[in-house]
Amino acid sequence: MISIGVLTMETKDKIINKRQSLVLAGILAGIIAAGGYLYYRQQVITIREQKHSELQAISELKINQLVQWRRERTADARVISTLPYLIREVDQWLRHKTNFKLKEDIKELLTIPQNEYTYQDVFLSSTNGELLLSVGGKLN
Repeated sequence: MISIGVLTMETKDKIINKRQSLVLAGILAGIIAAGGYLYYRQQVITIREQKHSELQAISELKINQLVQWRRERTADARVISTLPYLIREVDQWLRHKTNFKLKEDIKELLTIPQNEYTYQDVFLSSTNGELLLSVGGKLN
């Protein structure tokens, strides 16, 4: 048996309407997907810029903390190095390095800032950087 199908105008309109609906749905899905992707990319850029700003602020804070720490340590060294009693003791010891009592007196003076500031080492050095005396044991 052979059947011949006849499409009526109503059937053609339904097929065309289905196709149009599918095409329209595909276009809308594409627009929504493109919009979602563009929104995602914008969020990635925004978050990256925020994190970069946060890291920059943290690094500036750390740099300022290190600079302040260095200033404090330099001030400590300046104060200790200008103590008249310490200057006299060191001067005498440099002239008489075999004087064990002077050396121990100087070490005792240097242990005060070591203990108070919980330094690992406190040391005396020459103007050219030569280590002369150290308390704390790490530099001996």
